[in-house]
Amino acid sequence: MLACCGKKSPKMDAKRITPEAGLLWAILPAEIRERAVNHAWCRDCRDRVALAPGWSGRAEAGKLVIEGACPRCGARITRKVDAGSDEPPPN
Repeated sequence: MLACCGKKSPKMDAKRITPEAGLLWAILPAEIRERAVNHAWCRDCRDRVALAPGWSGRAEAGKLVIEGACPRCGARITRKVDAGSDEPPPN
């Protein structure tokens, strides 16, 4: 696993990811992967959390969708990650 910001880049379990999502995950830079899993918003706790172990991934309309749970309260968390450009949108 690659390191980012002093942490290991999260590894997606092949049993919990679709083949299309695996391709999208593989092309994401390590820092984007780390943020997608370790900086999720829990609406119930109203705080940023790292997804609990056992999160999964699928592809939807060309985007990676990561689904997991809050490690504190168990609320379901879904994140859409754009595997495309890191450039900011035009103004």
